[in-house]
Amino acid sequence: MQIFLALKNRVTMEVTKYLSYLRVDTNVLKHNMLHVLAFLCVLFSVACSNIHKTNLDNISEVEGIVAVKDADQSVKLKFCSKGIDLNTPFLIGSVSKQFTAILAIKHLKTLFNTEIITLITDDEFQAILKNLQETEVIPFWPQLKLQTLKGTTIHDLLMHSATIDYATGERINRYKYHNLNYALVGKCLEKQTKRSYTELAHDLFVEAGMTNTFLHDDFSEKELWTKLQKALVIANCSPQKLKNPLTTTMNPAGGAVSTARDLLRWNEFLHQNKCFDVLTKATVPIGDGNFYGLGIITNKNKSLFWHTGAIVAVFLEEILFTCVLIYDMSQARSFVGFDVANITDVTCNSEDTMGAKIDERVDMLVRKCVK
Repeated sequence: MQIFLALKNRVTMEVTKYLSYLRVDTNVLKHNMLHVLAFLCVLFSVACSNIHKTNLDNISEVEGIVAVKDADQSVKLKFCSKGIDLNTPFLIGSVSKQFTAILAIKHLKTLFNTEIITLITDDEFQAILKNLQETEVIPFWPQLKLQTLKGTTIHDLLMHSATIDYATGERINRYKYHNLNYALVGKCLEKQTKRSYTELAHDLFVEAGMTNTFLHDDFSEKELWTKLQKALVIANCSPQKLKNPLTTTMNPAGGAVSTARDLLRWNEFLHQNKCFDVLTKATVPIGDGNFYGLGIITNKNKSLFWHTGAIVAVFLEEILFTCVLIYDMSQARSFVGFDVANITDVTCNSEDTMGAKIDERVDMLVRKCVK
């Protein structure tokens, strides 16, 4: 219940903050049939089309899988839709940030207090913004300048304790969840190691024993949706009706695809890793007695650790993938949940309505995990 309440309050707060960007230019929404929004602490991309009354109320409860791994290493299914199993792949959204955080500790730790403006060029910064613009609402992105991040370190970016406000173009010197932060860290990883983020991530997956985890652009769009076909079936959608919702730039922030079995392995690897203490050594308060570390959220006494992620795939239909990954330190138990829902008729006619409905979808999945 503690986990549920913490996540519920956090999702509500962040959806409200993010959707406030839409006030900058309402014409963007009026004239774009499928404008993709990105969501913060969970990488949410929500497609906007014509205004309808339909919402998520008519969508059934969680469709996907929920599993728990106990201290004795036994894995139990708490819920599983027909045709889905522990090895069925799903898009995991912002849970991917945990991979980037560990890679940063491994390869960038000595640079944690280094300002980002000394590690990348303005051209690289603009290229990242241009790519992010394909999946996020970034008003006036060409006017955003790297120098605005003067004083912002790698560590700040990983904790979301400083970033750029998309709406104003000004630096924010407080907690604000941003996919841009992890995209910037990903670029630094590539420059410092002289290897692609994809190569670094795959090495980490192998180290963690994750045999069915990959990045969205490891395969062609057709191959990606074929791999995700079991998940699409329970959402009554076919691969031909979707487009890849991500760009390579989004890999460090939310570009991974994984399974329940692999994420349970990851949770165990993460919490037994010598790097783990670094993730929560320094944190920033995010409200409701919870704190954000490096790619992970925890409570005050650091007994619970979690992250959520979601993303919408858009073309002829719109499919919401949601992921929840939780670790209960007091019981050495891992929880993982995936949900997929067809939200084709759900639109952004109201930021409060859309935010609340997405919030409810995450709530349902969390309840399935912790009840």
